[in-house]
Amino acid sequence: MDFLCEQAPDVVGLTQEEGSLLLRKHGLNVKIKSTYHQNINTNRIIRQRAIDTLTIELIISDEYCNDPTNDPTIEEKEV
Repeated sequence: MDFLCEQAPDVVGLTQEEGSLLLRKHGLNVKIKSTYHQNINTNRIIRQRAIDTLTIELIISDEYCNDPTNDPTIEEKEV
């Protein structure tokens, strides 16, 4: 039985590498589209959609990811 795109895991917010790997592990093909690129190392998936029963298109952008954990001026506090 094929794993259909309708049952694909939600990978929005993951990195391109993480999302692609997860979808491929489920037997799906992955097509990548980029929307905005500033040569930042971390690209995030901002949208996913089924193209056919076995192919997911991932929309990638690096403007979406401004990870505060990479900011050295922010202190981690235990709550």
